[in-house]
Amino acid sequence: MSSSAPQADQAGEGPAPAAAATFTALTSQGEKVPVPGGSKPSVLFFFSIECGACGPGTRVLAEVQNSSPAAVNYVAVDIAPYETAEEIKEFLAGNNASSLAFASDSGTQLITAYQINQVSTAVVLDAAGREVFRAVEPDAAELRTALAAAGAG
Repeated sequence: MSSSAPQADQAGEGPAPAAAATFTALTSQGEKVPVPGGSKPSVLFFFSIECGACGPGTRVLAEVQNSSPAAVNYVAVDIAPYETAEEIKEFLAGNNASSLAFASDSGTQLITAYQINQVSTAVVLDAAGREVFRAVEPDAAELRTALAAAGAG
């Protein structure tokens, strides 16, 4: 098994500046998850294994995912270039969040594109990739409200 996590692709050129970056994350089972989600909203949660608040944040995201798994793409984005896919999977499993897709932003394309300046930040995108919500350590109710605003059914 490879020890590297899926990497962020270079942001594509597009007419709408709000769709800052596109990339593909992977689930623990190897399923590809596109961001933006095409026909559905996406939630990006930026974290590092070393971040104390990030474990609870991934648990909140997994809790929200459990209530509507098919309606939204849920992606944990690791920002530490030295953390491997296996370490990321162990972190997610240890926080009851193995269901989340994940990607590694080792080249900082995503934290730059989404202007992330703090770990444990969640960004909700509508299906077109426009940001509709951003918060540090949001709770489940905040995420559900943001997803409803993003068009999640």
